Amino acid sequence: MLMALIPMAGLLLSAVLSGDVDAVVRFNPLRYAAWVIVVAALLHPAGRAFFRSFSVSRVNWVMLALVGIAAGPLLVFASSNISLQRTVTDSHSGMGHYGFMAAFSYTVIAVGLLASLRPVGWRLTGWVAGLIPSLLGVTSVLYPDATSSLALGWALAAVAWGVVFIAAAAPSKDAKSPIPIGSPDVVSKPERQVEARLSD
Repeated sequence: MLMALIPMAGLLLSAVLSGDVDAVVRFNPLRYAAWVIVVAALLHPAGRAFFRSFSVSRVNWVMLALVGIAAGPLLVFASSNISLQRTVTDSHSGMGHYGFMAAFSYTVIAVGLLASLRPVGWRLTGWVAGLIPSLLGVTSVLYPDATSSLALGWALAAVAWGVVFIAAAAPSKDAKSPIPIGSPDVVSKPERQVEARLSD
């Protein structure tokens, strides 16, 4: 549910920070899917149970630590791309490429954080958080001269981080009796059944 909205939020954030909303949003294919994404999030089958599925007992601390480790380099990557979107006047800038790469960084951090909290349906989120940086790393190795390509060391680190993140998510088990954050009540049995059905 939230995972579908995160890339749009990252794109808007990078567009605002770069001061080039028109180029960053206009040339991005996500803009065509924006309303579909919003409707899908609103019609998520978990409904309100999704927000009640957040609990301290569900947090995967290894995944959360991995997100913390990656956040620094990702924010530096985002900052350099926002600077390029503001100052460079090449065809990549005109098509919002640098802003999109900054949004990519914000998306990895936010989706990784969401996966670490393990709400209802979190498994796909964990895979997405690991696959996105891995794909950037592989693409950077295959096309080292491409704009926004990572240096070899950072490309290999991105691939390794993605693999480790997915591996950390794989053995995770759902909490048997989660206690929602900010509430003394245990999630009801019907909600756990919806949660179990959606997380498989």
